Amino acid sequence: MNGIKYFLFLLVFGVLLSSCKDEYAERIERQKEQDEASIQEYLTENKIQNAQKQPSGIYYIPQTPGTGAQVQKGSTIKIHYIGRYLNGQKIQSTYDSGQPLTVVANPGRNNGLTEGLNEGLLLLKEGEKATIIVPSMLGSVSYYGQYGYVMVYEITVLEVK
Repeated sequence: MNGIKYFLFLLVFGVLLSSCKDEYAERIERQKEQDEASIQEYLTENKIQNAQKQPSGIYYIPQTPGTGAQVQKGSTIKIHYIGRYLNGQKIQSTYDSGQPLTVVANPGRNNGLTEGLNEGLLLLKEGEKATIIVPSMLGSVSYYGQYGYVMVYEITVLEVK
């Protein structure tokens, strides 16, 4: 008798767990679609035509080309940046303190930057100015635990070591 109860418990638990996974996957997919629509609207409203979508979903928008070394995983870089939401609200800026950020570029994100920003940094060279748009799944969700906050980073790479 106990074996049957245990089997039924496992069966019900498995069905509930599977249902939760399906709901979570659907929620993620909906968020990705919403982020993409918001990004496309932002690009259109701001007449940005040179945005390059990367396989992960981030967008790279070159402003001023760099002539120095390419940022690599593990490079120590010095950058100035402004982070904003799509509506233009500033969240953070190294310009406010006048102190650039020095950080080790690492897509594994153990350096205090979001996954999407870390990935975007690897697209840049020393001296380059660019904008990186990070969908919430690679930015605010992974960093702040919140859905729906697409981030726009204006970055200037000052130094690559």
